[in-house]
Amino acid sequence: MFAGLGLGWWLYGMNPPKKADETDVLERARPDFYYLLSNKYSIDELYEATVIRFNAWFARVCDFLDEWVWGGLVQLVSLTVVGLAWVNDSFDKFVINLGFDQGCGGVSRGGGLLSRLQDGKVQNYLRFIGGALVALALFLVWGGGK
Repeated sequence: MFAGLGLGWWLYGMNPPKKADETDVLERARPDFYYLLSNKYSIDELYEATVIRFNAWFARVCDFLDEWVWGGLVQLVSLTVVGLAWVNDSFDKFVINLGFDQGCGGVSRGGGLLSRLQDGKVQNYLRFIGGALVALALFLVWGGGK
């Protein structure tokens, strides 16, 4: 650090420029060092040529992967799920609903009709038994027992 301060004082402090448009002391003494220092060791150009170009290339690769590979994969999976959902819906409507659900509905309606016979009123039970005895007697009288 002290060497750098001493060198700067020796170049610029001992012999300061007289006019603003005068050439730099280091530029007169060592033009190659002056060029290197004035271009910041060419770090910006090196950074542009390596990091920035790689970042731009990698961004294009990621955009391609996102749009065509991952986006296409998501589309494929979503269309597969929609297709399987359609198959499931069709199976439910035309197999389950038409078969099992309608069969259960018929059993339920039959149970509802039969439950009217069991309403808890003894008079209705006696009427049913009386009607059945009359039907049995008529059946036997007309020769249904031979």
